[in-house]
Amino acid sequence: MRLFEQTFQISSRTRVLDVGGSPLIWQFAKVQPNLTFLNLPAALQQASNSAHQVAGDGRMLPFRDGS
Repeated sequence: MRLFEQTFQISSRTRVLDVGGSPLIWQFAKVQPNLTFLNLPAALQQASNSAHQVAGDGRMLPFRDGS
């Protein structure tokens, strides 16, 4: 996680779309970015209050490019 944070210069203002990810891995981040998790409905997990959960399929994202 440290290498990811350094490489992409993650800050609390950074927006991250975690496709197929889990809130658990983000507990190890020094800084909490603006997180959105996209998972299949059956895989949605409890996220922190600051994270968004979106049900969807990673093969057909419900977001425009660059959004």
